[in-house]
Amino acid sequence: MPFQGILEELVERVPGARAAVLADGEGEAVSAYTSGEGTDYDIKFIGAHHGILLDRARKILDQLQFGQAQELSFVQDHFHVLTAPVNRDYYVVLTVSSETALGRARFELRKALARLKKEIE
Repeated sequence: MPFQGILEELVERVPGARAAVLADGEGEAVSAYTSGEGTDYDIKFIGAHHGILLDRARKILDQLQFGQAQELSFVQDHFHVLTAPVNRDYYVVLTVSSETALGRARFELRKALARLKKEIE
């Protein structure tokens, strides 16, 4: 599957990126890549939990008729987490250093999402 290559390229193209995971709607990791900081388990754990947050955001937005969630962004002391849906069934979680330029991370994430959409369809 080309998912691994897309995630690897995403992490490598974003300075300060730590890991990326593609997960299904149940929070199960389909593919994951880490830059060496943290373990495969760590990113899958983060991915599963951010899937829950994405699901809750989707429900709230649907209820309020505000449209679809494009991205969730969480800022912690030492890293940031960007979560974005690929479609209704899959999403990507990207973790980056707190010093990473988020504009660049979002740009590369959107490119990866477009590639993943093509592969999943």
